[in-house]
Amino acid sequence: MKRKRTSVFCVLALLAVLLPVPARADMGPKPSMTIHVENPPSGIYYLDLLVPGEAPDELFDNQDWNDLSEAQMDAEIITNLRTAARDAGGEGTWHLAMLDGTLLPMYGEIQSTDDTFRYDYHGVPDEFRIVLATKDGARLSFVQQRCRLWQEFTYDYAANTVLTNNSWRDYAKQFLSSLLPTLLIEGLLLIPFGFWDERNRRVFLCVNIATQLVLTAVTGWSMAQGMTLYRYFVFVPLELAIWIAEAVIYRKTLRSERPSPHPVCYALCANGLSMAATFFSIRWVFPWV
Repeated sequence: MKRKRTSVFCVLALLAVLLPVPARADMGPKPSMTIHVENPPSGIYYLDLLVPGEAPDELFDNQDWNDLSEAQMDAEIITNLRTAARDAGGEGTWHLAMLDGTLLPMYGEIQSTDDTFRYDYHGVPDEFRIVLATKDGARLSFVQQRCRLWQEFTYDYAANTVLTNNSWRDYAKQFLSSLLPTLLIEGLLLIPFGFWDERNRRVFLCVNIATQLVLTAVTGWSMAQGMTLYRYFVFVPLELAIWIAEAVIYRKTLRSERPSPHPVCYALCANGLSMAATFFSIRWVFPWV
């Protein structure tokens, strides 16, 4: 019976990896950006990101993606946002990330109750300008560059200046965003495979902390080198190498009273389920991250 149960878990993990899944269910950490507004204007205001390039029809509809309705927003403030986008100086043209769209989908918001705006997923731009609009007009920041996968900015509306926050905190959040779901999902999977004892849990914890540190370090280096497509050239082969390394380590170190504990199958199932679980946002389970 136990062997049949283990086989079922293996099949489910393989199906989670091989079967078609929605566009949001992909592996690896996602780009994330947070903007804190200091000295905000009084009254209602909207904040959007200006990104370079035209706004062709093939842009992803972030309004629909985030359940936004321009018809329910303040028309005067929206007009000021669009006027600022049309009149933005510098080379080339600019369009609004939330109202017009981005090449890839992006979670975000245009109005905030705590003067903090969060943007997540693949559409988060590497180059942008902050545009903040009220009924009286709009104000634009200078061009900003995102150089980390997870990065926070502070926008002083009164001074119209932008500062980037402590990089170590950004890296710590990125590390936790990968580590915490991994420990939760893969840790619980130790139970049906018969590896739930103190020694195995210590091995499991050390292995996952080490692998997530490697992922965070490589991701940070890739972003610093301007490799915006790092996941296709670096992350995928690195993830495959980690799968193989974990299988080898678990095969040699995990112990069980069962006659056939299947540590390699555990490594495959654990990583497969972690990959499938990226369908869910880290903030749903760990909102403080």
